[in-house]
Amino acid sequence: MSKNRKKKTWEKRVTKFDTWFDHRRLKTLGEFKGKDFPEILSMYEKALRKHAIISAYISWHFTQTQEQLTIKQLMRRDENVLNDKLPIPLPQAAYLIDAVYQIVDDQKDFIRHVMSHRYIINDVLDREMRSKMYIFDLVDAATCALHPTLLSSNDTELMVMEADLADKVLASDNEPITAEDLVHVPFEKCFLEFNRPVTIIERGKHHVKAIAVGFYKNTQRHCYSVIWFREKAKHPYKDETFGLGTQLVDSMLSVTFAPESNLSRIIIDDPSRVELGFPHLGRLNYVGGNIFGASDEVMLEFNTVFREVQDILMEKTRNIWDFVTSRNIDYETYQRGGKHLNKLRTFQHLQGERFLGPRVFKILKVNKHIRKPEESTGVKQAVALGYREHVPAKFHKWVYCRACDRVHRHDLIGKSCRRCQQLVGPIANIVIKKWWHEDYWRGEGPIKNVIREIKE
Repeated sequence: MSKNRKKKTWEKRVTKFDTWFDHRRLKTLGEFKGKDFPEILSMYEKALRKHAIISAYISWHFTQTQEQLTIKQLMRRDENVLNDKLPIPLPQAAYLIDAVYQIVDDQKDFIRHVMSHRYIINDVLDREMRSKMYIFDLVDAATCALHPTLLSSNDTELMVMEADLADKVLASDNEPITAEDLVHVPFEKCFLEFNRPVTIIERGKHHVKAIAVGFYKNTQRHCYSVIWFREKAKHPYKDETFGLGTQLVDSMLSVTFAPESNLSRIIIDDPSRVELGFPHLGRLNYVGGNIFGASDEVMLEFNTVFREVQDILMEKTRNIWDFVTSRNIDYETYQRGGKHLNKLRTFQHLQGERFLGPRVFKILKVNKHIRKPEESTGVKQAVALGYREHVPAKFHKWVYCRACDRVHRHDLIGKSCRRCQQLVGPIANIVIKKWWHEDYWRGEGPIKNVIREIKE
């Protein structure tokens, strides 16, 4: 299929509200009959806030008494009473996400200590510090709240991207993502959808695919999240009446950063853990996202798998983040009209003049005319290699002087700009941009495999 035809296909799908993003929004409107998205978000906020407080209370209560409570036991309790019992209650006046990030901001020292000892956490925690570990459950709850927030917010930017291009981007050479890289993202809420699921983590026979990725930026608290949206996955459950069964649930993986607290938190939900081959943890060892009292053998096995998955996820997340902010990526912007629900057969039973849209959407594409820094004028001569080699897709980093936008050498960061004489970096007056190229073949002659980098 030609690139122009692919672009028209995406444009047609988005215009007809035939994307996964729109299907989920339509299903949400169907589930909350008679309510619009602002009211739906308010209901989500109330329910997610209660669940966050209950999860935090379960984790805190376990550290104090070693008694395992369940969500079902606490659902009828007043969440405000439970919240007041926590050493650091969740602020009442703010939205859940902002309230959690406020706690993270206030508890920088504690979080830095935990993050610097994350793999030997059972050896360094005293009783007082264990009583604060529920903060990480609140971070997980805030990140999970972003799942419906990005889908239901009317100000979420919608972008679409070909899965073939996404596969190339995800397979490119790059470095793991860091919190400092996320500061430069140009949008606060964004949803990037692929036209088919793409593989983001692969471990032998185990693999996980995602249909979309969401970006969230909290400028006030300097917290950033990347959420990989998966299609609904089968999840086992136990019912008192019908016994064991399976149900379709929302599935996601995410990475959350708070640079000032040195926080990097990864969420891998239960369906994804099963698909990735994580070792099973007993109920008493795994409480609300934190592991307490597990044997050394279990911790070693769990951490071995987790580190492997973490490295892969951080690299793939870096790739997609760098791609949407690369200097040679163009956004083709289109405007679509609103769609009345009574024109969609599945939702004709809904009453009123409610509709989806209108919404601007963007199609991502690579600008192949940008191949070198702006001041380069000469044309490089092709090198006669004497053989033909495959050059894999890769990201390249360019450093710029913010004052005059001149390219700056990496080894001269902290030195004066050669044009305006102002210091460039390491923190002030510096802009870092990425450039991405697809894989390609170069040279003439017999094909030769060239080892470019040796990784330990």
